[in-house]
Amino acid sequence: MEKSPNASHVEESNTENRFSELGEYLKPLAIGMGVLVLVGGGFLGFRYQKQSTHKKADALLSSATTREALQQIVEAYPSTPIGPIALLSSATKYFNSKQYALAQSTYKRFFLEDYPDHIMKYTAELGSAYCQEASGQYHQARESFLVFEKAHPDHYLTPLAVFGQARCFAQAGQGDDARVVYEDFIAANPEGDWGDYADLSLKYLEMELRIPPVPFPTLSPTNNEEQIVN
Repeated sequence: MEKSPNASHVEESNTENRFSELGEYLKPLAIGMGVLVLVGGGFLGFRYQKQSTHKKADALLSSATTREALQQIVEAYPSTPIGPIALLSSATKYFNSKQYALAQSTYKRFFLEDYPDHIMKYTAELGSAYCQEASGQYHQARESFLVFEKAHPDHYLTPLAVFGQARCFAQAGQGDDARVVYEDFIAANPEGDWGDYADLSLKYLEMELRIPPVPFPTLSPTNNEEQIVN
């Protein structure tokens, strides 16, 4: 049985609505997921690096719930394996509270000053780029993501840097450039979870580019307003 034109239109409209609703969650989820992967990757790196941990510092880190407590650990135990974890955790708390400038300065402190040779410096480098993106500095963030990709092409966090470039293009109104980034990634990584994520992101991007912007509604004056004007 063939569908009527009206039924096809309704089905297409419903599909677009679902993608539009998905997009409302996908954009912040992409950044949030990246930060979670960074933090998780940092702790994984910490486990590999950890040989002997200062028990008191370890206990303090386990109970630390505020940036102030984390900062005390950073200052008191900078040379223990706990110090880098505390500093990254402090940056993440700044990020989650939308204090992006403070978060970025903390990430930069990690990889430029305190721990430039640490295994988790890659986490901090990407964290800095995420702060730029979250604060609307799309061009600067894209450049930071690109620098990371070029410097660490085989690092396990590099896909996040690629997706960051695509998001920055899209949010800056350069949808075609964002599409190219996703398509190139999918072509180079046809299998695996990252390829699936890139494919989903590309589908949403294409749907978003197809939907024209909704014009801002113009309100007509009420009868009372017309009387007041007259």
